[in-house]
Amino acid sequence: EKMEKLGKDHGIEKKKLEESMRAEFTLWAENFKKQQIAKAEMAETRIREQCDQERDRQIEVAIEKLEKEFREMKMNFERNSENKL
Repeated sequence: EKMEKLGKDHGIEKKKLEESMRAEFTLWAENFKKQQIAKAEMAETRIREQCDQERDRQIEVAIEKLEKEFREMKMNFERNSENKL
């Protein structure tokens, strides 16, 4: 009788512990998932910013190139106009 009670008590404690561990693991898994999502979002934001900066840099390079070409064309046109006069 005493052994039966000890066995039942052990089973109850074991079940409580399993449920507690399961709940703790579920909470840990949810928190871990949130952390991973936050890290991924931060990385995505950083990559987007880097891409935007690189795009802006390339646009600036293209504008500078076009401005230089325009200045050269203008100078050539002015020289050719002066030579014709």
